[in-house]
Amino acid sequence: MLLSRPCCAFMISIPVWLMFFSYILFRVGDARAADTLQLTLDDCLRLALERSPASKLATLDSLAAAGDWLSVRSARYPRLRLSGDVPTLSESVDYSIAYDPLTGREEFRRISSGDRRWRGGLEIRQELPWGAALSMSTGLYRSVWRNDRIGSGEDTTEYSLWRRVSLVQPILAGNPVGREREFGRIAYQRNRNDYRLQIRRIRYNATRLFFGLVSASGALDIAEQDLEQGRSAEELARRKLQAGLIPEVELLQIQVDLARREGNYRQAEGQLQAAADELKTRLGLPLDEVVKVNWSPGEVLPQRFVGIDSTGERLELAQERLALQRIELENRAAMRSERIQAALQLFYDLETRNNDLDMLDKPVDRDFGLTLHFELPLFGFGLTRGRIEKLRADAARARINYNLKKAELTAELKEALRAVRRAADRIDIAEVALDLSRRSYSITGERFESGLVDSRDLLDAQLDLTRSQTALLNARIDYEIALANLERIAPR
Repeated sequence: MLLSRPCCAFMISIPVWLMFFSYILFRVGDARAADTLQLTLDDCLRLALERSPASKLATLDSLAAAGDWLSVRSARYPRLRLSGDVPTLSESVDYSIAYDPLTGREEFRRISSGDRRWRGGLEIRQELPWGAALSMSTGLYRSVWRNDRIGSGEDTTEYSLWRRVSLVQPILAGNPVGREREFGRIAYQRNRNDYRLQIRRIRYNATRLFFGLVSASGALDIAEQDLEQGRSAEELARRKLQAGLIPEVELLQIQVDLARREGNYRQAEGQLQAAADELKTRLGLPLDEVVKVNWSPGEVLPQRFVGIDSTGERLELAQERLALQRIELENRAAMRSERIQAALQLFYDLETRNNDLDMLDKPVDRDFGLTLHFELPLFGFGLTRGRIEKLRADAARARINYNLKKAELTAELKEALRAVRRAADRIDIAEVALDLSRRSYSITGERFESGLVDSRDLLDAQLDLTRSQTALLNARIDYEIALANLERIAPR
């Protein structure tokens, strides 16, 4: 009796320890489940637009484009600039012939000089709507200089107040100001379209990677089911062999097939991990974070894609059109400049110089002028003509490429519509084939258990079921990716 009590106590403590370990395992399982990031397609798209490196780069490109457009629009308004030299110092030594008043003769001697200058200026510049540039400037200048030849080395101070108005008008060059603004508008519109295209690509890539992980998860589930079926078949064949109902070669065939299924399962595990790592990298998530996708196949709805107008202008075609507009503008300006370059400049200057700063309000020196500058090529052995012919050929090439791109993009959109319809038809066919494969496998399994068919028929039925499951999974994934691709290239 004394020996039985410790035994009883030990037997009673076993369930307690089992309950304790079960509780620990349950809590660990809950912690792992809590750390797992559950992702739906909407969650994946949101993370891709908020956290992915591609989205951050697209945002930076958009901000840079907005800055460029701001600088272009600001050219319509006056620009004020302050400049100055405070001070500029210079010292020099020279040897020359100088007159000596003491001896009354010219002598060759060493002459030193120096200069200290302070200059400040204020300029306002305005580009006028018709292409001219108007500038108004004013400045104050102070110079303290000395020269051994003049003034016997004493410092001389001089002040200068100057004002200037200048107008430069290009001639036979169109409107350079309006042209630069149009270039800026085209560049800004192209950058906006680039941003939209990048966002579409980000959404499409995130969708593709999401369904890549869905496909890998589904493939792993199918491989696991296939492995379980192989193990069940191997166990059944082993019992039938022990009962003498089948030869040993049938068991060996099933065991070889089971080894193949185990290899397929390990490969599916690796593909699942690779798909998860690629998705986390593109979304900007830590690689050690556990991710699980939540997706269930929905109903195939034809109205999801039949309402898209394939006649609208795609963003890619809008980009080509804007590029063609820029090339044509550049070519017209370049052709004008190759033939003749001319500009008219008007200026009016007021300047006062005096040794006393208080005397700068006295009468001033006035200068004004007009300059007409032109360059006209007379003969250059075909240089000007060759450049113009090249510009015309570039413009014609750009127009041909635009029309070709338009046809290619239209054909691509129509093919994307057909791809969605083909994927929808594949889903219907795969669902029917899977139902038939399940029924065939069930019947073959019963007949194998009854001894009416051999192991080869059972393996063929299992393989056909696995293929049908995989075909349906691939058809559903292809349908979702085809829809995402259609949304990516749909017209605006």
